[in-house]
Amino acid sequence: LSTTSASCRVSAAVAAMGQAAPPPMVIQAEKFEVVRSYGKVRASLGLRDDQRTAVLWLGPQGKEGKTYVMISASEDKEMAYITVVNKDPVAWAEFGIALGKPTIELSRGQENAGLNAYLSKDGSAHLELESTKPESKADLFMSKDGSQGIAYSGRDLVRRATFGVSGDGAPWPKPVNVVKIV
Repeated sequence: LSTTSASCRVSAAVAAMGQAAPPPMVIQAEKFEVVRSYGKVRASLGLRDDQRTAVLWLGPQGKEGKTYVMISASEDKEMAYITVVNKDPVAWAEFGIALGKPTIELSRGQENAGLNAYLSKDGSAHLELESTKPESKADLFMSKDGSQGIAYSGRDLVRRATFGVSGDGAPWPKPVNVVKIV
């Protein structure tokens, strides 16, 4: 006899006697862990220390956690991510939404280049290539009005040069008259 069919029979009997069915069972906890037979945590569901971000962690934790998947959602920062991490060598892939901006990030650690793709709140699409040593960035973009181009930022990440085409097909920025000296 399965638990489901036994539960249905009990509920039917209780209802036939004119009594209300028992309320559904709810289990509450700050954290749930799935452990192997020898005690190592393999997955967990809980809150981060800030108590405002829910996290589902799949994979070994602590020093053994070289590769893992994390799904997180923050109630006050309007962020939700799926992150896949490899610690040795460090690399990660992240897919999510932050402050209304869908994003994808691929990186090979803090000392290497990375790639970010996102849609900004103004509706423009961006593909950024970043380097951390020295810090610099190239941003390939397309706006809602059809303008498109590439922007380069230097070591201080301040935009240094932008080249592109406006929505009507005109070069952007506008060409400057050049005087040829003979």
